Amino acid sequence: MTSKETFTHYQPLGNSDPAHTATAPGGLSAKAPAMTPLMLDTSTRKLVAWDGTTDGAAVGILAVDADQTSTTLTFYKSGT
Repeated sequence: MTSKETFTHYQPLGNSDPAHTATAPGGLSAKAPAMTPLMLDTSTRKLVAWDGTTDGAAVGILAVDADQTSTTLTFYKSGT
């Protein structure tokens, strides 16, 4: 009897740098899929979805799907 395994390569950050994750308080206002860029809301000190207009504000990338009920977000840290 033989079994066949299928390997699917998934490299979310697309390069050879190690992918480090962290957790931080979340302040999402709606559902956000994994790989959503995150920025720090300076008034609440929580991570929110990047607004797309503030240059250099994205500090990480959401590692898993989350929504407005997620009090803690797991994210990939940016930089090396």
